[in-house]
This record gives sequence, C-alpha cells and structure tokens, in this order.
Amino acid sequence: MITKTEPLTIIESSGIILQRENVQKQKQEIREGVVEYEFQQPRIVINIDQSQNLRGNLWQNDDLIAMLWLRPTFPMPLRAMDHWSIPWRKRAVISEHEARKRAVAYARSQLGEPHNIWISKRNTKEWYCSYLIYKAYSRTVTNMYLETYPPTIVNTLPFGHVTPEDLVQSNRSESFHEWHKTDSPA
Repeated sequence: MITKTEPLTIIESSGIILQRENVQKQKQEIREGVVEYEFQQPRIVINIDQSQNLRGNLWQNDDLIAMLWLRPTFPMPLRAMDHWSIPWRKRAVISEHEARKRAVAYARSQLGEPHNIWISKRNTKEWYCSYLIYKAYSRTVTNMYLETYPPTIVNTLPFGHVTPEDLVQSNRSESFHEWHKTDSPA
C-alpha cells in the first residue's frame, strides 16, 4: 500500500526469514510483520539477537524483477464503514481522498503486528501481504469486501485466503503503473 508519493513510501506485511531455528546456537526463525518504509531507501531489520540485517529491501539486492501497482476502484456512492446494524444508505458518504486516508490510517495502526500466512479472514492481529491491503479497505469503506468480487481461487483455499491474484483480478482494483527492473536507475 502506497502511503506517500514524495518520497515513495510503502506499508507492507512481509515474511522475510532472517534466522532459522538452530538448536546448537539457540536461534529461532524470525519473520517481519507490518512495516512502513521508503521504496528506494535501505531498510534495516533488527534480528532476534539485536544485530542488524541490512538486506531488508529485496529489490535493492536484485531480487525484484517487476511490480504491478494497483489502485482501488471505489463503489459509488462511497460510504464509510459503520456498525453492521446501520443500513448502507444511512452511512456517511465520503470522498475518495477520505477513503484512502482511512485505509492508510488503518494499515498504519497495524505497524509492528506479526506476519503469518496461515490465518483466516477473521484475524485482525496477524497479516500477510495481500490480506493487509484487503482489510485496510474492507474495514474502512463499505462494499469493498472481497466476498463481493467475482469468484476466484480464494474461495477454494483453506481459511479463505486473499491472494495477490485476487486483488489484481478483482473488479475493485485497476492497474495504474507497472515497474520493471529496467525502469530503475543503474
């Protein structure tokens, strides 16, 4: 999720394995959680033993080849999330700018929460990449739920996972930029 454009700042839930369990050295596997960082700046990740992993931004180390950036297509009229007992028509109408601000605020409120790929859609304390984006919009804007999208593989996976393909193929998002490694400065 892009939270600023100048400089380009992103919120992401990533599960970078930094250390695997090693019985002899008594080290455990660590995974990152929800983080916010500038796209072109080095991201330093603190290991369990408090040492620093300077390879937090994988694309700066030649691992990322291409990226597709999406933006939401909002339902109209756009209404704020409210209590389930409030009918949709009685919920406050909000602007796209306000909807984006609310989604970013929700995602920022999850900073530091752990990464876990094996969770259900009901979980709001652990995240993985596409699930964080899905929840940020579905918890702040009505009619942004994945369940209203055309059926995809998400409906056949255990726990109803939200995959990156679900976000790309949904009628609630559209492509607005495609980044390729050749686009980056040498």
